[in-house]
Amino acid sequence: MVVVDEAATGEETVQLAQRWKPDIVLIDPMIEDGLGLRAMEAIAHTMPYVRLVVLTAVIDTALQIQLQELGVSGTFTKGMSSEQFVTALRHIQASTVVH
Repeated sequence: MVVVDEAATGEETVQLAQRWKPDIVLIDPMIEDGLGLRAMEAIAHTMPYVRLVVLTAVIDTALQIQLQELGVSGTFTKGMSSEQFVTALRHIQASTVVH
């Protein structure tokens, strides 16, 4: 697994995903510009092969529903251990959906 770039905004996330064509995009829907969900929608519609993975501080019911509608491959809160998170990413990379 290789990290290819890092984005600060939703718009930048979409641009970098288009440039790198990654297998997985790790994103916080509450990204700095507040456009994380829009970025996820754009990636899901234009690059359906990309697995969207959410890492955020809080996931409420409404957000969880939105993420499921987008077909997110995994949703995680920032409190989990690094080891657990890497293991989950490896499962996602192997096409196993983890929530």
